This record gives sequence, structure tokens and C-alpha cells, in this order.
Amino acid sequence: MRRNEIVKRYDRFVMNKKFQFFLLYSIVSLIMIRVCFYYFEESRKGFGWAIDSLPVQFPMFVKLRYFVRELIENIRIYKEIKLPSYDFSLGMGGDVLTYLSMWYLEPIAFLGVFFNHDKMEWVYDTLTMLRIYIAGLSFGAYCFYMKQTKVFPVVCGSLIYVFSGWCFFFLRHPVFYATLIYLPLLFIGIEEILKKKNAFFFLFSNIFKRCHTLLFFVCKYNICQRLFLDQILRLC
Repeated sequence: MRRNEIVKRYDRFVMNKKFQFFLLYSIVSLIMIRVCFYYFEESRKGFGWAIDSLPVQFPMFVKLRYFVRELIENIRIYKEIKLPSYDFSLGMGGDVLTYLSMWYLEPIAFLGVFFNHDKMEWVYDTLTMLRIYIAGLSFGAYCFYMKQTKVFPVVCGSLIYVFSGWCFFFLRHPVFYATLIYLPLLFIGIEEILKKKNAFFFLFSNIFKRCHTLLFFVCKYNICQRLFLDQILRLC
């Protein structure tokens, strides 16, 4: 009896539309990422752009790892939460949180903490590809929320969403991929308000994005949300 119950649960899990989407999207997107960015590996080049990414964003990413590790060491050794607030190694000296304002609460960037310093360039590029992958999952979540349950169209839509001109142009600025990831979630928040009169998800997602990104990105999010809401109200 117990074995039959396990088999039934397994069958329900495998036949679940969301699982099928996750599996198919993961396989296809990883193949496409490999094909699209194979040139960089073959020519031993990274995604960093010499004009902006390498002198600004990559050093911030490395510094984030350093400051988080320093915080953990202070907790482990001195048993106190000691946040670095000012660092004289930032040019002629600078405020830490202001310097890290582009990255300091971006969740994916914190994965760099778990790697050694000599691996940071590889980690920077790998997390860029991870953001592309997660953006497709985010778009898929929005599709399923909108009752689009056919797996193949949702997978195609997710792939078109992430492998667009935006994706390849902003490969030099991986922090811009946060827009791809969070925008479908913000749309879900708007739909929650219109359908269920529940503003919690919308408020949480907006507060969360404001905590981890620059005002520039917040303005972009707000413009996209306004255009989306205007279109929905027009259709209604």
C-alpha cells in the first residue's frame, strides 16, 4: 500500500505542469546558454566591459565578497556584528554602502562569498548566466499565474523573453538582469491587487527591489509597472 502511494505521488509530481516546464526549460536554456556564450570560453574572454563593467561593477562585486567575509569573521571571532562603514582602499577613501549601492543587497551577488579570490572572474561570468536562467523561471511563474498551463508555449515564451536583444546587449552589465528577474514578479503583484484586492505581494516586491538596487533601476521598474497597469485597465 505504501509503495503504491509513493508511486502515485511520483506520477503526480512528474505529470505536474510546473515540473515539466522547469525540466524542459532548464534543458533547453542551458543548451542555448552554452551555444550562445561558447565563444567567450573558447577565446578566453570574460563578459566584463572595459569601459564600465571592469573598472566599476567587477571591483564592487569583489569588494562585496571581502566585506561580507569580514563581517562573518567579526561575528565568528569577536562575537559581534561589526559592519565596515568606511574604507580607505576605495580611491582616496569612501563610504562602503555608497560604494556597494549597485550590489549590496542583490541576492545572487552574495553567492560570490563562497568562492576564493582567484575565482572571482569566473564566478562573475557564471552568475551572469545564472541570472539569465532565473529570469526565464520568473517569466514562467508569471505565465502559470495567468493560467497559461500549456508547457511548450510557456517554455518558448520564457526563452524568447531571456534570449532577446536586451539579454545580449546588457551582457556587459549583469546588474541590469535584475530587471528581467523581478519585473514578472512585480506584474504578479499588480494582478494580485486587481484580482484579489491583496497588496501584500506587490508591496513586498517593491520594497525588496528598492532595498537592493539603485534609484535608476527603481525608476525603470515604476515606468514598466505604470505601462503594464495602463494596458490592463484599458483592456478592462
